[in-house]
Amino acid sequence: MITLLLACTVARLPHSSAAPETQTVTLEDLLTPGPLVHEVHISARTEGDLSGLLNLDHPDAPPLKKAKVPIVLPVHVLRREDGSVWVLDTGVTRGFVQGTKEPAKGLLRAAAGSIRGEVGLADIVGERDLAGVLISHAHLDHILGLPDVPADVPVYLGPGELEERLGRNALTHRTSQAALSNHDLRTWDFEAGVPLAGVDKALDVLGDGSLWALYSPGHTPGSTAFLARTTEGPVLLTGDVCHTLWGWEHDVPPGGYSSDGEAGARSFALLREMVAQHPEIVVYVGHETDGVGTGVDEVL
Repeated sequence: MITLLLACTVARLPHSSAAPETQTVTLEDLLTPGPLVHEVHISARTEGDLSGLLNLDHPDAPPLKKAKVPIVLPVHVLRREDGSVWVLDTGVTRGFVQGTKEPAKGLLRAAAGSIRGEVGLADIVGERDLAGVLISHAHLDHILGLPDVPADVPVYLGPGELEERLGRNALTHRTSQAALSNHDLRTWDFEAGVPLAGVDKALDVLGDGSLWALYSPGHTPGSTAFLARTTEGPVLLTGDVCHTLWGWEHDVPPGGYSSDGEAGARSFALLREMVAQHPEIVVYVGHETDGVGTGVDEVL
C-alpha cells in the first residue's frame, strides 16, 4: 500500500515563485563547518517495494526481484543562530501518531495504516520558531505532516510538484488537498539558480551561503536535494534522489517510484560525484538515517 504514497502526484494549488538572492561563495566555503545545527528525527516507519526503491535492472542491483523493505520517514531540522528552525520534509502529524491517520482521506486511510507513527512534526518542532518548511518533493509520505505547520509559515517545493498529472492522482487528490491547502506555498525558480559543486542549478535558500537547494529532477519533476553547512561540516540531504543507503553505497539509482528514471539517474550520479570529489560531505538519503533496523540489507 505504501506504493500509493510514494508514486502518486498531487493536484494543482495556488503558489508563488521563490528565487532568493544568491551569495557568492567558494567551494572551500561550502566544505567547511557553518552556522546550522542539524538534527534528524524518525517521524514514522513503513515499508516500500524493493523494485520501487532500487532499479533492479541495473547491473549492480541486488539479486532479489520482489521484497518489502523497511524504511523510515525522517524529518531534518536545521537550527539557525537566532534559534529559529527550518525543517526538510514533514513526517506525519501529531494526530497521525495518536491514531487519527489525518490528513489521509478515503482509500488512502487504509494505505496509511501501513505507516507506524513515532513522533509528529508538531512535537519535533516543539516550542521553537518554525521559519520555513522545505519539501524535497510532494509525494504524500513527505507532506503528511504539513497540517502541523502554521498557515503563515512558508512551504517551499520544486517546480512542477503541484501540477496535476491526469490519471495519476485520483486516489491521492483529497489527501493532497488536505495536507497542502491553507499553506503559503512557494515554488523554487531554478531558472535563477547557479551551478554549484557539479549540480546545474542551485539556490541560496537563506541568503548567507549556509543552505543550498539543488535542482535534482527525475524522481519527480521538481525533486530537490539540499546541501547544508552545519556546525559538524557539510551535509547533503538527497531526498528521494536516493531512497536507501544500499543504493547510495552500491551506485544503484531508484527504480519504479521515479517518474523519469533517466533524469533521476542523472541527478543521482551528479550528487554521488559531488561526494566522491568531496568525501567530507555527510550524506543522508531519503528513507534511512543510520541504517540500523532499516534498509535493503535486512531483506538480502
